Amino acid sequence: MGSSKKLFGKKLEEYKNLLDLNKFQQDVLIGTILGDANIRVLQKDAFLTVSHGEKQVDYVFWKYKIFQNWVLTKPREEFRRYYKKT
Repeated sequence: MGSSKKLFGKKLEEYKNLLDLNKFQQDVLIGTILGDANIRVLQKDAFLTVSHGEKQVDYVFWKYKIFQNWVLTKPREEFRRYYKKT
């Protein structure tokens, strides 16, 4: 379905019911959860967030390609500002 999905409500539920993780996706997902992922559960939905530094941009897009049928948005750049205590 690609990254330009605009699914809501019943159409989104129908789409999600068609999805199935293959063995390779399962393996990558388990490694991601054990490593650098953040999982949030809101009501009955779960959200996986992966954040990396700009040096890992190829790695992010590799993961995106693997899970593209599951992902509703393309990877995006996020800026964070860290303050050191003086």
